[in-house]
This record gives sequence, C-alpha cells and structure tokens, in this order.
Amino acid sequence: MVTGWVGGQPLRAQLTVDTDRTATQLADRLGTPVLELADERSVAERLDDGKVRRWRALELEPLGADRRLTDAVISQLIAAGARPAGEALAYDVALGVTVRPAPAGDVVAARLRQLATELGEQDLLFRQDAPEAVHDFRVTVRRLRSLLRTFRPLLEPSPAAQLRAELGWLGNLLGEARDAEVLEERFAAALAAVPAEEQLGPVRADLVGGVRSTRLAASARLVDELDGDRYRDLVDRLHTFAGDPPYRRGYSGADSRAVTRAAGRELRRVRNRVAAAEGAADADRDTAYHEARKVAKRVRYAAETLRPLGRKRARRLEQAFKAVQDTLGARNDAVVARRILVAEGAREGIRTGHNGFTYGVLAERERHAVAEADAAFAPAWREALTAGRSWSKRPR
Repeated sequence: MVTGWVGGQPLRAQLTVDTDRTATQLADRLGTPVLELADERSVAERLDDGKVRRWRALELEPLGADRRLTDAVISQLIAAGARPAGEALAYDVALGVTVRPAPAGDVVAARLRQLATELGEQDLLFRQDAPEAVHDFRVTVRRLRSLLRTFRPLLEPSPAAQLRAELGWLGNLLGEARDAEVLEERFAAALAAVPAEEQLGPVRADLVGGVRSTRLAASARLVDELDGDRYRDLVDRLHTFAGDPPYRRGYSGADSRAVTRAAGRELRRVRNRVAAAEGAADADRDTAYHEARKVAKRVRYAAETLRPLGRKRARRLEQAFKAVQDTLGARNDAVVARRILVAEGAREGIRTGHNGFTYGVLAERERHAVAEADAAFAPAWREALTAGRSWSKRPR
C-alpha cells in the first residue's frame, strides 16, 4: 500500500511514538459544533540510538464552519504562539530528517516534488479501488511526463529522457485500462438512449461486453506491473530525480525567464498545431486535432507549474487551455468511438444472428458529437489565444 512512496526501498521500524490527543469542539452562538481543535502531544524514541524527541501539534478540522471563521481561529492560534507546520512532517522531526526546500524561485523542482508525492497518493487510491482512481493516476503520470517534456531545455537530457520513458511505460498501462473504462461507460450510456426497437441483435453483449473484457484484462496487467520490480525502480528514480533535479550546466533553477521561455515554446507549438489542423484535409483533420490537443495539454500543465511566477495570469492560462483540452478531448473520444462502431458494425453485419444496424445508429450519434465539439472549440480557442497573449506580455 505504500509502494508509490517507497518504491523498492525496504521498510524498517524507525520509531516508537506515544501521542496524547485531546479534542475540543468549538461551537457557534447557537451551540452548534463548527470546528474541532485537536491538541496532540507526542513523545518519540528512535530505535537506532534511543534518542527521544517531543513535540506538540494542533489540528483544526472544520465541522461546517465557513472559511472566514476557520481563518479567524487560525489567526488567534498564531497570535497565541502557534506557527504553521510547513513541509516538515511530525515524523520527520522525530527522525531528525531535514526537508531540503527547493531553491527560491525553482518552480520546476517544487512542482516535481509535489507530483512525486501525488503519485504515491494516487497509487494508494488505486490499490483501495477508489472511484476514478485509474483516471487520476494516469493524469498525475501525464503531468510528470509533460513537465519533463516542456522544461527539458533546462534539464540534463539523459536522466530526464530515461525517466520520461519509464513514465511513458506506466502511462501506457494506465491508458489501456482507462481507455477501455471510458469506452465501456460511453457505449453503455449511448445504448441506454437508443429505443429498444432499434437495438437489433446481441449488440449490448457484443459491444459493451467486449470492451469490458478488454478493460478487465488491462486492469489485471496493471495490477501485476504495479507489484513488479520495474514500477518500484521507477518510483525510486522519480523521487531521486525530484529531490535534486539534474539541471544543465549554467542553470541554477531560479531563473524565471528560462522557465517562462520554455512554456512560451509550447504556446507557439500549440498555435502551429491548431493552424495545421484547421487547414488539414478531411482525412487528416482528426489526427491533426489530436496532436494539437497533446500540446494544449502541455500548455495547461506548464501553467500549473508557472503559478508562483504570476498567479492570476497563470490561472487564466491554465483554465483557458483546460477548456481547449476538454473540447478536443471530447472530439477525440467521439472520433475513436465512431471508428470502433463502424468497424464492429461492418463485422457484425455479416455474422449469422447478428445485426449491424444499431452500430450505425450509434456511429451517427458520434458524428454529431464531433460536430458539437468543433462548434465548442472555436470560442474556447479564442479565449486561449487571448490568455496566451496576456501571459506573454506580463511584466518581467
């Protein structure tokens, strides 16, 4: 359950910890509990040398309070001498571990560490079979690969390329399971909207059942690989890389201009890709828009990294390109589904006891979905262009 954090490193007992916890509920004027304040006093003994450390921690949990009330209580606690815990965890303090912060302005290292931690969280949620776990896990991997791709001019080529390749291997495993999951849900929902008299032959069993079998097989492969040595090695490599990113000689990590230039290159790439898609012949347009979507996604993820350098503009850039990514994603989903439906319909239409009619009905629905996505793309792209120009013109 902790593989996503520890990779292939062995687990060993480090501490014995005794904690005395007192919880107090804070009520409003009507007597309704709105906050719980936990006061924890801990004593930890290290098992290697017997050293003892003591600390006190306060945790504030909302029970229905709004943000202003929570912030007011936090302000009172700080005025009384409390201080934010920061990045250091209580057990780090007990072990005497010093958490080395990223250098001031090193937004790439900060984002890498954040995503490395997030990978462990998504790994755990997947193993607990949480809703949307495969999707969220895949998105974290995509963010990591995108960061390594966008900011590769700042990184030593070899270790960054090796890590990105291994993340690609993991992303493909997650993609097989997730894509089948999406298709199963999409086809089931589409069939639910088709009148019973238009569902000819065993279309539900063949279409939805076939995709479900693909999903189960892909999920089984994913589970096996997540318990394997290659994945554990990947986790080890990721945490080593994120802990001390191997920058190219001459780059300190704190040069914001170099970071924004790297993101600017992705902005230029996505404009070129969209222009190519808009001018492509019908046979090539679907592929061209899919390629544009990949770069739009990199711009969005770059904007997440850039937030500390210009929060409002970066947030606008992120939201604008998320809309572009969503519309192009909806378009690609419909294109992929339609291709499958046309191919399966042609195959089922010549099998005894089967019928390709319903596949044609569903394929036509997907054609309309493509048209709807195209209509939604135009305003989303205009806003993205405006957000991109706003970021490019920001004060240096």
